[in-house]
Amino acid sequence: MHHGLLAVALQCFACTKPGPVGGEVEAPGADTGGGTTTTGVADELDAPRFWVARDGLRAYDLDGVQVASLGEFGDRAIRLGDGRIVAIDEQLEHPSLAVLSPDGQRGPSIPLPAAIDHAACTARALAPGELERAEASGNREELPLTLAIQSSRGFAIARGQKLACINFIDRNENMASYEVSATVEFDTGALASFITLDLDERCPEREFPRACEHLEAVEVWVEGPSEPTPGEWTLSYDEDSGWLVGQGGEQLADLCPEGLRDEPGFDPGWGCATLEEVSSSGRWLLLGGSMSEGDYIHQDLVLLDRSSQEFWRVVDDESVGEAYRWERITAAELFDEPSSGYTLSVVGESEVGALPRDRFWIDGRLLIPERQTVVSIGGSLALTVSP
Repeated sequence: MHHGLLAVALQCFACTKPGPVGGEVEAPGADTGGGTTTTGVADELDAPRFWVARDGLRAYDLDGVQVASLGEFGDRAIRLGDGRIVAIDEQLEHPSLAVLSPDGQRGPSIPLPAAIDHAACTARALAPGELERAEASGNREELPLTLAIQSSRGFAIARGQKLACINFIDRNENMASYEVSATVEFDTGALASFITLDLDERCPEREFPRACEHLEAVEVWVEGPSEPTPGEWTLSYDEDSGWLVGQGGEQLADLCPEGLRDEPGFDPGWGCATLEEVSSSGRWLLLGGSMSEGDYIHQDLVLLDRSSQEFWRVVDDESVGEAYRWERITAAELFDEPSSGYTLSVVGESEVGALPRDRFWIDGRLLIPERQTVVSIGGSLALTVSP
Protein backbone atom coordinates (compact mmCIF):
# COMPACT_ATOMS: atom_id res chain seq x y z
CA MET A 1 0.00 0.00 0.00
CA HIS A 2 1.97 2.98 -1.27
CA HIS A 3 1.02 6.64 -1.05
CA GLY A 4 4.00 8.38 -2.71
CA LEU A 5 2.01 10.40 -5.28
CA LEU A 6 1.68 13.48 -3.10
CA ALA A 7 5.42 13.95 -2.68
CA VAL A 8 6.33 14.01 -6.37
CA ALA A 9 9.04 16.60 -7.10
CA LEU A 10 8.81 18.22 -3.64
CA GLN A 11 12.13 20.05 -3.23
CA CYS A 12 12.11 21.53 0.29
CA PHE A 13 14.61 19.64 2.44
CA ALA A 14 15.99 20.30 5.93
CA CYS A 15 16.14 18.96 9.44
CA THR A 16 14.82 20.69 12.55
CA LYS A 17 16.35 21.04 15.99
CA PRO A 18 14.73 18.98 18.74
CA GLY A 19 11.63 20.57 20.21
CA PRO A 20 9.33 19.78 23.11
CA VAL A 21 7.77 16.34 23.23
CA GLY A 22 3.99 16.23 23.05
CA GLY A 23 0.99 14.19 21.97
CA GLU A 24 -1.72 15.79 19.85
CA VAL A 25 -2.54 19.47 19.55
CA GLU A 26 -5.25 21.29 17.64
CA ALA A 27 -3.96 23.49 14.85
CA PRO A 28 -3.87 27.13 16.07
CA GLY A 29 -6.04 29.31 13.93
CA ALA A 30 -8.08 26.37 12.68
CA ASP A 31 -11.37 28.05 13.63
CA THR A 32 -10.50 31.52 12.41
CA GLY A 33 -10.28 33.17 9.05
CA GLY A 34 -6.53 33.50 9.30
CA GLY A 35 -4.72 36.03 7.18
CA THR A 36 -4.82 36.64 3.46
CA THR A 37 -2.27 36.09 0.77
CA THR A 38 -1.56 37.89 -2.48
CA THR A 39 0.26 36.96 -5.66
CA GLY A 40 4.02 37.01 -5.19
CA VAL A 41 4.00 36.94 -1.40
CA ALA A 42 5.52 33.44 -1.41
CA ASP A 43 8.76 34.86 -2.78
CA GLU A 44 9.17 36.89 0.41
CA LEU A 45 8.57 34.12 2.93
CA ASP A 46 11.25 33.38 5.50
CA ALA A 47 10.09 29.80 6.10
CA PRO A 48 8.13 27.18 4.13
CA ARG A 49 4.38 26.89 4.37
CA PHE A 50 1.97 24.41 2.82
CA TRP A 51 -1.62 24.79 1.64
CA VAL A 52 -4.65 22.78 2.71
CA ALA A 53 -8.17 22.78 1.25
CA ARG A 54 -10.83 22.81 3.95
CA ASP A 55 -13.81 25.14 3.50
CA GLY A 56 -11.44 27.30 1.48
CA LEU A 57 -7.68 27.38 1.07
CA ARG A 58 -5.55 27.75 4.18
CA ALA A 59 -1.78 27.93 4.53
CA TYR A 60 0.02 26.45 7.54
CA ASP A 61 3.55 26.79 8.78
CA LEU A 62 5.53 23.71 9.71
CA ASP A 63 4.32 23.86 13.32
CA GLY A 64 0.73 23.53 12.09
CA VAL A 65 -0.21 27.18 12.71
CA GLN A 66 -2.53 28.75 10.14
CA VAL A 67 -0.78 31.75 8.58
CA ALA A 68 -2.90 32.66 5.55
CA SER A 69 -6.18 31.91 3.79
CA LEU A 70 -7.85 32.29 0.40
CA GLY A 71 -11.64 32.45 0.40
CA GLU A 72 -14.11 29.92 1.77
CA PHE A 73 -14.64 27.67 -1.27
CA GLY A 74 -12.95 24.34 -1.74
CA ASP A 75 -12.34 21.00 -0.05
CA ARG A 76 -9.95 19.84 -2.80
CA ALA A 77 -7.72 22.11 -4.85
CA ILE A 78 -5.07 22.01 -7.58
CA ARG A 79 -3.07 25.10 -8.52
CA LEU A 80 -2.36 25.55 -12.24
CA GLY A 81 0.87 26.77 -13.76
CA ASP A 82 -0.60 30.25 -14.38
CA GLY A 83 -1.49 30.67 -10.69
CA ARG A 84 -5.21 29.96 -11.01
CA ILE A 85 -6.64 27.37 -8.63
CA VAL A 86 -9.19 24.72 -9.55
CA ALA A 87 -11.23 23.90 -6.46
CA ILE A 88 -14.01 21.45 -5.69
CA ASP A 89 -16.45 22.10 -2.86
CA GLU A 90 -17.68 18.75 -1.55
CA GLN A 91 -20.91 19.90 0.03
CA LEU A 92 -22.81 16.72 0.88
CA GLU A 93 -24.48 15.33 -2.28
CA HIS A 94 -24.11 18.70 -4.04
CA PRO A 95 -20.44 19.06 -5.08
CA SER A 96 -19.41 21.90 -7.35
CA LEU A 97 -16.28 23.16 -9.10
CA ALA A 98 -14.96 26.69 -9.50
CA VAL A 99 -11.78 28.28 -10.81
CA LEU A 100 -10.19 30.82 -8.45
CA SER A 101 -7.89 33.63 -9.51
CA PRO A 102 -4.39 33.68 -7.94
CA ASP A 103 -5.68 36.08 -5.26
CA GLY A 104 -8.67 33.89 -4.44
CA GLN A 105 -11.47 35.53 -6.42
CA ARG A 106 -13.96 32.80 -7.31
CA GLY A 107 -15.44 32.30 -10.75
CA PRO A 108 -18.85 30.73 -11.43
CA SER A 109 -19.66 27.53 -9.55
CA ILE A 110 -20.44 24.52 -11.75
CA PRO A 111 -22.63 21.80 -10.16
CA LEU A 112 -21.04 18.39 -10.68
CA PRO A 113 -22.86 15.20 -11.77
CA ALA A 114 -22.30 13.08 -8.68
CA ALA A 115 -25.42 10.94 -9.11
CA ILE A 116 -26.60 8.22 -11.48
CA ASP A 117 -30.20 8.43 -12.70
CA HIS A 118 -30.84 4.78 -13.58
CA ALA A 119 -34.23 5.58 -15.10
CA ALA A 120 -32.61 7.80 -17.73
CA CYS A 121 -29.15 6.15 -17.64
CA THR A 122 -27.49 9.52 -17.18
CA ALA A 123 -25.23 11.13 -14.62
CA ARG A 124 -26.42 14.43 -13.23
CA ALA A 125 -26.27 16.82 -10.31
CA LEU A 126 -29.03 16.68 -7.73
CA ALA A 127 -31.31 19.68 -7.65
CA PRO A 128 -31.30 21.78 -4.46
CA GLY A 129 -33.72 20.27 -1.96
CA GLU A 130 -34.35 17.18 -4.12
CA LEU A 131 -33.43 14.72 -1.38
CA GLU A 132 -35.43 16.55 1.24
CA ARG A 133 -38.55 16.61 -0.93
CA ALA A 134 -38.20 12.93 -1.78
CA GLU A 135 -37.79 11.99 1.88
CA ALA A 136 -40.83 14.04 2.81
CA SER A 137 -42.90 12.25 0.15
CA GLY A 138 -41.49 8.83 0.99
CA ASN A 139 -40.00 8.33 -2.47
CA ARG A 140 -36.32 8.35 -1.63
CA GLU A 141 -35.80 4.93 -3.22
CA GLU A 142 -36.59 6.49 -6.61
CA LEU A 143 -33.78 9.03 -6.30
CA PRO A 144 -30.59 8.79 -8.32
CA LEU A 145 -27.71 6.93 -6.67
CA THR A 146 -25.36 9.50 -5.09
CA LEU A 147 -21.58 9.13 -5.41
CA ALA A 148 -18.51 10.96 -4.11
CA ILE A 149 -14.82 11.57 -4.76
CA GLN A 150 -13.15 8.94 -2.59
CA SER A 151 -9.48 9.97 -2.75
CA SER A 152 -7.02 12.45 -4.25
CA ARG A 153 -6.89 10.18 -7.32
CA GLY A 154 -10.46 11.19 -8.11
CA PHE A 155 -9.53 14.76 -9.09
CA ALA A 156 -6.85 15.56 -11.66
CA ILE A 157 -5.86 18.00 -14.40
CA ALA A 158 -5.59 16.83 -18.02
CA ARG A 159 -2.39 17.49 -19.94
CA GLY A 160 -2.46 21.06 -21.23
CA GLN A 161 -4.17 22.44 -18.09
CA LYS A 162 -7.47 23.24 -19.80
CA LEU A 163 -9.63 20.46 -18.38
CA ALA A 164 -10.45 18.94 -14.97
CA CYS A 165 -10.97 15.17 -14.75
CA ILE A 166 -13.17 13.95 -11.88
CA ASN A 167 -14.23 10.46 -10.79
CA PHE A 168 -17.19 9.83 -8.50
CA ILE A 169 -17.71 6.34 -7.03
CA ASP A 170 -20.13 4.84 -4.53
CA ARG A 171 -17.56 3.57 -1.99
CA ASN A 172 -13.87 2.76 -1.65
CA GLU A 173 -11.99 1.93 -4.83
CA ASN A 174 -11.61 -1.79 -4.10
CA MET A 175 -15.35 -2.30 -3.61
CA ALA A 176 -16.89 0.23 -6.01
CA SER A 177 -19.96 -0.83 -7.98
CA TYR A 178 -20.72 2.47 -9.70
CA GLU A 179 -18.58 5.20 -11.19
CA VAL A 180 -19.20 8.47 -13.00
CA SER A 181 -16.38 10.23 -14.84
CA ALA A 182 -16.77 13.94 -15.57
CA THR A 183 -14.76 16.63 -17.33
CA VAL A 184 -14.98 20.41 -16.94
CA GLU A 185 -13.37 22.92 -19.32
CA PHE A 186 -11.92 25.84 -17.37
CA ASP A 187 -12.39 28.57 -19.97
CA THR A 188 -15.94 27.71 -21.09
CA GLY A 189 -17.33 25.82 -18.11
CA ALA A 190 -18.45 23.04 -20.48
CA LEU A 191 -19.31 19.87 -18.57
CA ALA A 192 -19.39 16.29 -19.84
CA SER A 193 -20.21 13.17 -17.83
CA PHE A 194 -20.15 9.43 -18.44
CA ILE A 195 -21.26 6.36 -16.51
CA THR A 196 -18.03 4.34 -16.58
CA LEU A 197 -18.96 1.57 -14.11
CA ASP A 198 -22.33 -0.05 -13.38
CA LEU A 199 -21.95 -3.56 -11.97
CA ASP A 200 -25.74 -4.00 -11.92
CA GLU A 201 -25.70 -3.58 -15.71
CA ARG A 202 -28.73 -1.35 -15.57
CA CYS A 203 -27.01 1.22 -17.77
CA PRO A 204 -24.43 0.84 -20.55
CA GLU A 205 -20.89 1.70 -19.51
CA ARG A 206 -18.84 4.27 -21.41
CA GLU A 207 -15.07 4.38 -21.75
CA PHE A 208 -13.11 6.75 -19.55
CA PRO A 209 -12.83 10.17 -21.29
CA ARG A 210 -9.95 10.09 -23.77
CA ALA A 211 -9.03 13.65 -22.84
CA CYS A 212 -8.14 12.35 -19.36
CA GLU A 213 -5.79 9.58 -20.49
CA HIS A 214 -2.79 11.87 -19.98
CA LEU A 215 -2.69 13.89 -16.76
CA GLU A 216 -0.46 16.63 -15.38
CA ALA A 217 1.97 15.55 -12.68
CA VAL A 218 1.23 17.23 -9.35
CA GLU A 219 3.02 17.80 -6.06
CA VAL A 220 2.15 19.23 -2.67
CA TRP A 221 1.63 23.00 -2.84
CA VAL A 222 4.51 24.31 -0.72
CA GLU A 223 5.79 27.89 -0.77
CA GLY A 224 8.90 29.45 0.68
CA PRO A 225 12.66 29.21 0.43
CA SER A 226 14.22 26.11 -1.05
CA GLU A 227 16.42 24.01 1.20
CA PRO A 228 19.34 21.59 0.87
CA THR A 229 18.84 18.28 -0.87
CA PRO A 230 18.75 15.10 1.26
CA GLY A 231 21.96 13.76 2.72
CA GLU A 232 23.24 10.21 2.47
CA TRP A 233 22.26 7.65 5.09
CA THR A 234 23.92 4.34 5.87
CA LEU A 235 20.62 2.60 6.62
CA SER A 236 17.96 1.77 4.02
CA TYR A 237 15.02 -0.55 3.50
CA ASP A 238 15.07 -2.99 0.59
CA GLU A 239 11.44 -3.72 -0.26
CA ASP A 240 12.46 -6.37 -2.78
CA SER A 241 13.92 -8.52 0.00
CA GLY A 242 12.10 -7.26 3.10
CA TRP A 243 15.39 -6.54 4.89
CA LEU A 244 16.73 -3.42 6.54
CA VAL A 245 20.22 -3.14 5.07
CA GLY A 246 23.44 -1.26 5.75
CA GLN A 247 25.48 0.81 3.36
CA GLY A 248 27.29 -2.26 2.07
CA GLY A 249 24.08 -4.23 1.62
CA GLU A 250 24.49 -6.27 4.80
CA GLN A 251 21.20 -7.49 6.27
CA LEU A 252 20.53 -5.80 9.62
CA ALA A 253 16.90 -6.56 10.48
CA ASP A 254 14.12 -8.69 9.02
CA LEU A 255 11.01 -6.56 8.39
CA CYS A 256 8.69 -9.45 7.59
CA PRO A 257 6.33 -11.13 10.09
CA GLU A 258 7.78 -14.10 11.92
CA GLY A 259 7.42 -17.29 9.90
CA LEU A 260 6.37 -15.59 6.67
CA ARG A 261 9.62 -16.41 4.89
CA ASP A 262 9.02 -20.13 5.53
CA GLU A 263 5.68 -20.17 3.71
CA PRO A 264 5.46 -21.65 0.19
CA GLY A 265 5.64 -19.03 -2.55
CA PHE A 266 6.97 -16.36 -0.18
CA ASP A 267 6.94 -12.89 -1.76
CA PRO A 268 8.26 -9.88 0.23
CA GLY A 269 5.72 -7.71 -1.58
CA TRP A 270 2.89 -9.48 0.23
CA GLY A 271 3.02 -9.18 4.00
CA CYS A 272 6.41 -7.59 4.67
CA ALA A 273 6.85 -3.92 5.56
CA THR A 274 6.22 -1.38 2.80
CA LEU A 275 7.97 1.94 2.28
CA GLU A 276 5.21 4.56 2.30
CA GLU A 277 7.20 7.81 2.38
CA VAL A 278 10.67 9.23 2.99
CA SER A 279 11.04 12.50 4.91
CA SER A 280 12.53 15.52 3.18
CA SER A 281 16.03 15.11 4.63
CA GLY A 282 15.90 11.34 4.30
CA ARG A 283 16.22 10.87 8.05
CA TRP A 284 12.80 9.32 8.62
CA LEU A 285 11.23 6.40 6.78
CA LEU A 286 7.46 5.97 7.05
CA LEU A 287 6.83 2.23 6.89
CA GLY A 288 3.64 0.24 6.55
CA GLY A 289 3.43 -2.74 8.88
CA SER A 290 0.59 -4.98 10.01
CA MET A 291 -2.48 -5.17 7.76
CA SER A 292 -6.08 -5.94 8.67
CA GLU A 293 -9.05 -6.41 6.35
CA GLY A 294 -12.66 -5.31 6.55
CA ASP A 295 -14.61 -2.95 4.33
CA TYR A 296 -11.22 -1.26 3.99
CA ILE A 297 -7.70 -2.70 4.15
CA HIS A 298 -5.96 -0.95 7.05
CA GLN A 299 -2.18 -0.84 7.38
CA ASP A 300 -0.41 0.29 10.54
CA LEU A 301 2.34 2.90 10.23
CA VAL A 302 5.77 2.84 11.84
CA LEU A 303 8.52 5.48 11.69
CA LEU A 304 12.19 4.54 11.39
CA ASP A 305 14.75 7.14 12.49
CA ARG A 306 17.78 6.39 10.33
CA SER A 307 20.02 8.57 12.52
CA SER A 308 19.43 6.47 15.66
CA GLN A 309 18.15 3.26 14.01
CA GLU A 310 15.08 3.41 16.27
CA PHE A 311 11.53 2.41 15.33
CA TRP A 312 8.56 4.42 16.59
CA ARG A 313 4.84 3.85 16.35
CA VAL A 314 2.15 6.45 17.00
CA VAL A 315 -0.70 5.07 19.11
CA ASP A 316 -4.19 6.52 19.36
CA ASP A 317 -5.22 5.77 22.94
CA GLU A 318 -7.96 8.08 24.17
CA SER A 319 -8.89 5.48 26.80
CA VAL A 320 -6.00 6.69 28.97
CA GLY A 321 -6.47 10.37 28.18
CA GLU A 322 -3.81 10.56 25.47
CA ALA A 323 -4.91 11.27 21.92
CA TYR A 324 -1.58 9.98 20.66
CA ARG A 325 1.48 8.52 22.31
CA TRP A 326 4.79 7.60 20.72
CA GLU A 327 6.21 4.16 21.51
CA ARG A 328 9.73 3.04 20.73
CA ILE A 329 9.71 -0.53 19.46
CA THR A 330 12.14 -3.05 18.00
CA ALA A 331 12.13 -4.42 14.47
CA ALA A 332 10.77 -7.69 15.88
CA GLU A 333 7.74 -5.78 17.27
CA LEU A 334 6.92 -4.11 13.96
CA PHE A 335 3.83 -6.26 13.40
CA ASP A 336 2.70 -6.46 17.04
CA GLU A 337 -0.32 -4.64 18.46
CA PRO A 338 0.22 -1.99 21.16
CA SER A 339 -0.71 -2.89 24.73
CA SER A 340 -3.65 -0.48 24.50
CA GLY A 341 -5.12 1.76 21.84
CA TYR A 342 -4.64 1.58 18.09
CA THR A 343 -1.60 2.21 15.94
CA LEU A 344 -2.02 5.08 13.48
CA SER A 345 -3.01 3.44 10.20
CA VAL A 346 -3.95 4.20 6.61
CA VAL A 347 -6.23 2.73 3.94
CA GLY A 348 -5.83 2.68 0.18
CA GLU A 349 -7.64 6.02 -0.16
CA SER A 350 -5.59 7.72 2.55
CA GLU A 351 -3.72 10.93 1.83
CA VAL A 352 -0.07 10.63 2.84
CA GLY A 353 2.66 13.09 1.91
CA ALA A 354 6.12 14.31 2.86
CA LEU A 355 6.46 17.98 3.81
CA PRO A 356 9.54 20.18 4.34
CA ARG A 357 11.75 19.82 7.42
CA ASP A 358 10.92 16.17 8.00
CA ARG A 359 7.18 16.58 8.51
CA PHE A 360 4.59 14.10 7.29
CA TRP A 361 0.94 14.61 6.37
CA ILE A 362 -1.40 11.71 7.14
CA ASP A 363 -5.14 12.13 6.56
CA GLY A 364 -5.48 15.66 7.92
CA ARG A 365 -2.77 15.34 10.58
CA LEU A 366 0.68 16.91 10.62
CA LEU A 367 3.28 14.58 12.12
CA ILE A 368 6.46 16.14 13.54
CA PRO A 369 8.59 13.09 14.38
CA GLU A 370 11.50 14.87 16.04
CA ARG A 371 9.12 16.50 18.54
CA GLN A 372 6.89 13.42 18.80
CA THR A 373 3.91 15.63 18.06
CA VAL A 374 0.73 15.25 16.03
CA VAL A 375 -1.19 18.38 15.00
CA SER A 376 -4.79 17.87 13.87
CA ILE A 377 -5.60 20.17 10.94
CA GLY A 378 -8.19 18.39 8.79
CA GLY A 379 -8.97 18.84 5.13
CA SER A 380 -6.88 17.65 2.21
CA LEU A 381 -3.51 18.79 0.90
CA ALA A 382 -3.76 21.38 -1.86
CA LEU A 383 -1.69 20.35 -4.86
CA THR A 384 0.08 22.25 -7.62
CA VAL A 385 0.94 21.23 -11.16
CA SER A 386 4.61 20.27 -11.32
CA PRO A 387 6.79 22.67 -13.34
